[in-house]
Amino acid sequence: MTMHEYDNFDPFAAGELSHTAPLTPEQEEIWLSIQFGAESANLSYNESVAISLEGPLNASALERAIARLSDRHEALRCALSGDGRKVCILRSCILPVAMQDLTFLSPADQQKALASARSTAVTLPFNLQQ
Repeated sequence: MTMHEYDNFDPFAAGELSHTAPLTPEQEEIWLSIQFGAESANLSYNESVAISLEGPLNASALERAIARLSDRHEALRCALSGDGRKVCILRSCILPVAMQDLTFLSPADQQKALASARSTAVTLPFNLQQ
């Protein structure tokens, strides 16, 4: 996101706010680094975990479970204000669950696709305003 896009951020557009809080010094440092062009500074927000599931997947149950996580953990419902002074905590939000069917691939190609997806996920900058 460019500096101009941060200026236009509307924390109310994503849903009803539960409350706001001031940024921690570490969050301020990341926000300022991004403002000065260090987009990779927000990679410090990435937390990567891989879970291997076997057997049939109940996709709707997985989506409900992830939705319940965001209900319980306000850190998953946070965004930074456009001026970088506050953490805006939404009352609720929907966490998208990206799923890809790899069953048509050979086991070796499945492993390659998973490795590629993991690599992409951990290097994708975290959007601090979503």
